[in-house]
Amino acid sequence: MPETAIDYKKREEQQLVGKFNGLQLVCHLAWPLAVAIFLLIAMNFIIFRLCNYYYWVKPDSTMGTAEQGEGLVSHQIVPGAKNVIVIGDSRVSEGFSAVNANLSSGRRDVNFVQAGMPGTEPRVWYYFLRKIDPNLNKFSAIVLMAPRFDDDHQAYDAAARTDDLTYLQPLTTYKDAFDVALSYPGLDDKIHALAGMLLPIATARLDLLDFAAAPRKRRFDARLWHDHFYEWSLGYKGASGHVPDVRRDELASFDFAGAGLPPVKVVAMQGYVQHVLGKQPVISANQVTQYRLRWYGAIADEYGRVGIPVFVFQAPRGPYEQFLSDSDTGGGALRELAANGKLTLLDPSPIDALEQPKYFFDSLHVNETGRELLTPILAHLVTQKLPVGR
Repeated sequence: MPETAIDYKKREEQQLVGKFNGLQLVCHLAWPLAVAIFLLIAMNFIIFRLCNYYYWVKPDSTMGTAEQGEGLVSHQIVPGAKNVIVIGDSRVSEGFSAVNANLSSGRRDVNFVQAGMPGTEPRVWYYFLRKIDPNLNKFSAIVLMAPRFDDDHQAYDAAARTDDLTYLQPLTTYKDAFDVALSYPGLDDKIHALAGMLLPIATARLDLLDFAAAPRKRRFDARLWHDHFYEWSLGYKGASGHVPDVRRDELASFDFAGAGLPPVKVVAMQGYVQHVLGKQPVISANQVTQYRLRWYGAIADEYGRVGIPVFVFQAPRGPYEQFLSDSDTGGGALRELAANGKLTLLDPSPIDALEQPKYFFDSLHVNETGRELLTPILAHLVTQKLPVGR
């Protein structure tokens, strides 16, 4: 039968009712969902901010690295001195001794402060410095590590590192959540970062479970590290041993496991060898440039506003760097920032001389002897840029 006008009108009314009911359902679901999200964020705030769970995180964990780093720095500050902080990743914690720098610098007015945090990148350093020095008045100079001065040899995109979210938890506030999220490259990365910043319980889930399994042990360990980590760090002498001295034509097939490197170090060494031989894939130099302009530039801008100099040194790049034909391609974000007067690049040549197997215990870190040599070199490069006196 053909549809009449009355039938058509009824069908339209039924469709409108259906749409209205659907809208009502969405509204009914949206309200409890919003309440649930609010309660979840509030619970995170209570656990991690009001109850300061960060104090009790596993001390030798990723999150604990940032928490312990704050205490390490605070114990080294000398009132009235020119405090100079040296900040970087494990290449600083393994390669630089503030104690030896102060002994070797010949400058009684300068006090070096070591702040090497394994696994960290400039994004984390920015928020770390903001946390420990909110008024920009604790330091007379900032010394930042760079893996390389150029932007052409990086194998990963630091802007997309999800590990940063764990380091950043103790260093940031909820106000930083959107800024941190927006610093990630893709939409999925941004959403993941925002969720991680607003809901730290997701990032710290395993840590919380570990705490719940043995709360007394965790409290004991946390207190022990808070009381003594700075002593252990300042008393550390460096790692023993060195990587084998091999020829370039031996690198590709050399048995580093047979030479005594532990498995995890062998994997890292194999990646480094691929880099030296020019076979390791690298990301676009433009990605590295944008990241460095953002974060090295942000630190330089913050301290530049109050006249505090920012220096950048190139860490020893590896034990077989002499075999790399294009070890430094020139250019890059750091040189651009230096050319614009934002920061100062320290002379790399004295440090480059340490890029020998006898000074490295793995593919990335100098050993005890390398530490003993790198420390006074870096101290001299910095102090010669600082005026004498108060």
